[in-house]
Amino acid sequence: MVLETNTNEQALKKLHEGETDVIFIIGESIEHNDFITCNLCNETFGWIFPAHFPSNTDPLLLLQDTQFIFTEQSCGYRPMVDRFLRQSGRNPNKTFETSNVEVIKQSVMCELGISILPYIVVQESYQKEQLCFQPIETPAVIQSHVIYHKSRWISPVLQSFLTLLERIE
Repeated sequence: MVLETNTNEQALKKLHEGETDVIFIIGESIEHNDFITCNLCNETFGWIFPAHFPSNTDPLLLLQDTQFIFTEQSCGYRPMVDRFLRQSGRNPNKTFETSNVEVIKQSVMCELGISILPYIVVQESYQKEQLCFQPIETPAVIQSHVIYHKSRWISPVLQSFLTLLERIE
Protein backbone atom coordinates (compact mmCIF):
# COMPACT_ATOMS: atom_id res chain seq x y z
CA MET A 1 0.00 0.00 0.00
CA VAL A 2 1.24 3.43 -0.94
CA LEU A 3 -0.10 6.57 0.71
CA GLU A 4 0.54 9.87 -1.02
CA THR A 5 -0.87 13.36 -0.85
CA ASN A 6 -2.18 15.18 -3.89
CA THR A 7 -4.66 17.85 -4.76
CA ASN A 8 -8.21 16.59 -5.25
CA GLU A 9 -7.80 17.16 -8.98
CA GLN A 10 -4.58 15.11 -9.13
CA ALA A 11 -6.07 12.33 -7.00
CA LEU A 12 -9.18 12.08 -9.20
CA LYS A 13 -6.99 11.98 -12.31
CA LYS A 14 -4.88 9.14 -10.87
CA LEU A 15 -8.03 7.25 -9.92
CA HIS A 16 -9.53 7.79 -13.38
CA GLU A 17 -6.32 6.63 -15.09
CA GLY A 18 -6.10 3.54 -12.86
CA GLU A 19 -2.88 4.61 -11.14
CA THR A 20 -4.55 4.31 -7.74
CA ASP A 21 -7.36 2.18 -6.34
CA VAL A 22 -8.93 4.45 -3.76
CA ILE A 23 -8.69 8.13 -2.82
CA PHE A 24 -9.68 10.25 0.16
CA ILE A 25 -10.64 13.86 -0.41
CA ILE A 26 -12.20 16.74 1.49
CA GLY A 27 -14.52 18.93 -0.53
CA GLU A 28 -17.97 19.43 -1.87
CA SER A 29 -19.84 16.31 -2.97
CA ILE A 30 -18.50 14.68 -6.13
CA GLU A 31 -20.58 12.38 -8.28
CA HIS A 32 -19.06 10.53 -11.23
CA ASN A 33 -20.46 7.71 -13.35
CA ASP A 34 -17.26 5.63 -13.10
CA PHE A 35 -16.77 5.92 -9.34
CA ILE A 36 -18.43 5.00 -6.08
CA THR A 37 -18.32 7.88 -3.61
CA CYS A 38 -18.84 7.20 0.09
CA ASN A 39 -19.36 10.27 2.23
CA LEU A 40 -17.51 9.70 5.49
CA CYS A 41 -18.49 12.78 7.47
CA ASN A 42 -19.26 16.48 7.31
CA GLU A 43 -16.28 18.67 8.06
CA THR A 44 -16.36 21.72 10.32
CA PHE A 45 -14.40 24.66 8.99
CA GLY A 46 -13.11 27.59 10.93
CA TRP A 47 -10.72 30.45 11.28
CA ILE A 48 -7.36 29.65 12.74
CA PHE A 49 -5.20 32.27 14.37
CA PRO A 50 -2.33 32.39 16.87
CA ALA A 51 -3.00 30.95 20.33
CA HIS A 52 -2.69 34.25 22.20
CA PHE A 53 -5.55 35.91 20.27
CA PRO A 54 -8.67 36.50 22.39
CA SER A 55 -11.48 34.02 21.71
CA ASN A 56 -13.83 36.86 20.72
CA THR A 57 -11.49 38.09 17.97
CA ASP A 58 -13.34 39.06 14.77
CA PRO A 59 -11.19 37.52 12.02
CA LEU A 60 -12.96 39.53 9.31
CA LEU A 61 -11.60 42.73 10.89
CA LEU A 62 -8.11 41.23 10.95
CA LEU A 63 -8.15 40.83 7.15
CA GLN A 64 -7.32 44.53 6.70
CA ASP A 65 -3.89 44.26 8.31
CA THR A 66 -3.17 40.55 8.74
CA GLN A 67 -1.96 38.24 6.01
CA PHE A 68 -4.44 35.56 4.96
CA ILE A 69 -2.92 32.20 4.07
CA PHE A 70 -4.78 30.33 1.33
CA THR A 71 -4.58 26.70 0.32
CA GLU A 72 -3.69 26.37 -3.35
CA GLN A 73 -6.38 26.97 -5.99
CA SER A 74 -6.77 23.25 -6.76
CA CYS A 75 -7.53 22.35 -3.13
CA GLY A 76 -10.97 20.74 -2.86
CA TYR A 77 -12.28 23.22 -0.31
CA ARG A 78 -10.61 26.36 -1.69
CA PRO A 79 -13.76 27.38 -3.65
CA MET A 80 -15.74 27.29 -0.39
CA VAL A 81 -13.17 29.54 1.32
CA ASP A 82 -13.21 31.94 -1.65
CA ARG A 83 -17.04 32.08 -1.59
CA PHE A 84 -17.09 32.59 2.17
CA LEU A 85 -14.68 35.53 1.97
CA ARG A 86 -16.49 37.04 -1.03
CA GLN A 87 -19.89 36.75 0.70
CA SER A 88 -18.47 38.32 3.86
CA GLY A 89 -17.57 41.40 1.83
CA ARG A 90 -14.06 41.35 3.26
CA ASN A 91 -11.29 40.35 0.91
CA PRO A 92 -7.86 40.01 2.47
CA ASN A 93 -5.42 42.79 1.58
CA LYS A 94 -2.32 40.63 2.07
CA THR A 95 -2.24 36.97 1.06
CA PHE A 96 -0.04 34.04 0.26
CA GLU A 97 -0.84 30.57 -0.92
CA THR A 98 0.63 27.13 -0.26
CA SER A 99 -0.26 23.53 -1.05
CA ASN A 100 0.73 22.28 2.39
CA VAL A 101 -1.68 22.61 5.33
CA GLU A 102 1.16 21.96 7.77
CA VAL A 103 2.91 25.07 6.40
CA ILE A 104 -0.33 27.00 6.97
CA LYS A 105 -0.64 25.76 10.57
CA GLN A 106 3.00 26.52 11.38
CA SER A 107 2.76 29.95 9.75
CA VAL A 108 -0.29 30.79 11.86
CA MET A 109 1.43 29.53 15.03
CA CYS A 110 4.41 31.77 14.17
CA GLU A 111 2.04 34.74 13.75
CA LEU A 112 2.63 35.09 10.01
CA GLY A 113 -1.09 35.20 9.24
CA ILE A 114 -4.52 33.67 9.70
CA SER A 115 -6.43 31.11 7.65
CA ILE A 116 -9.54 28.95 7.29
CA LEU A 117 -9.07 25.18 7.55
CA PRO A 118 -11.08 22.08 8.42
CA TYR A 119 -11.12 21.27 12.12
CA ILE A 120 -9.77 17.78 11.46
CA VAL A 121 -6.58 19.37 10.11
CA VAL A 122 -5.98 21.54 13.18
CA GLN A 123 -7.63 19.46 15.91
CA GLU A 124 -4.41 18.30 17.56
CA SER A 125 -2.80 21.77 17.51
CA TYR A 126 -6.01 23.32 18.86
CA GLN A 127 -6.26 20.77 21.68
CA LYS A 128 -2.64 21.49 22.60
CA GLU A 129 -3.56 25.21 22.63
CA GLN A 130 -1.01 25.97 19.91
CA LEU A 131 -3.58 27.91 17.89
CA CYS A 132 -7.17 29.17 18.13
CA PHE A 133 -10.05 27.73 16.11
CA GLN A 134 -13.27 29.65 15.53
CA PRO A 135 -15.94 27.64 13.60
CA ILE A 136 -17.71 29.26 10.66
CA GLU A 137 -20.96 28.57 8.84
CA THR A 138 -19.96 27.44 5.36
CA PRO A 139 -22.08 28.20 2.30
CA ALA A 140 -21.87 24.55 1.24
CA VAL A 141 -21.59 21.21 2.99
CA ILE A 142 -17.98 20.09 2.91
CA GLN A 143 -17.39 16.40 3.48
CA SER A 144 -14.65 13.81 3.67
CA HIS A 145 -15.10 11.25 0.90
CA VAL A 146 -13.59 7.94 -0.07
CA ILE A 147 -13.85 7.26 -3.80
CA TYR A 148 -13.09 4.13 -5.81
CA HIS A 149 -13.87 2.58 -9.21
CA LYS A 150 -17.23 0.92 -9.83
CA SER A 151 -15.89 -1.47 -12.44
CA ARG A 152 -12.45 -2.46 -11.12
CA TRP A 153 -11.71 -5.60 -9.20
CA ILE A 154 -11.46 -4.96 -5.46
CA SER A 155 -8.93 -7.06 -3.59
CA PRO A 156 -10.02 -8.76 -0.35
CA VAL A 157 -7.73 -6.42 1.60
CA LEU A 158 -9.23 -3.32 -0.03
CA GLN A 159 -12.74 -4.72 0.50
CA SER A 160 -11.99 -5.21 4.21
CA PHE A 161 -10.69 -1.67 4.39
CA LEU A 162 -13.80 -0.26 2.69
CA THR A 163 -16.03 -2.31 5.00
CA LEU A 164 -14.18 -0.87 7.99
CA LEU A 165 -14.73 2.65 6.64
CA GLU A 166 -18.47 1.97 6.26
CA ARG A 167 -18.62 1.26 10.00
CA ILE A 168 -17.12 4.68 10.69
CA GLU A 169 -19.88 6.41 8.72
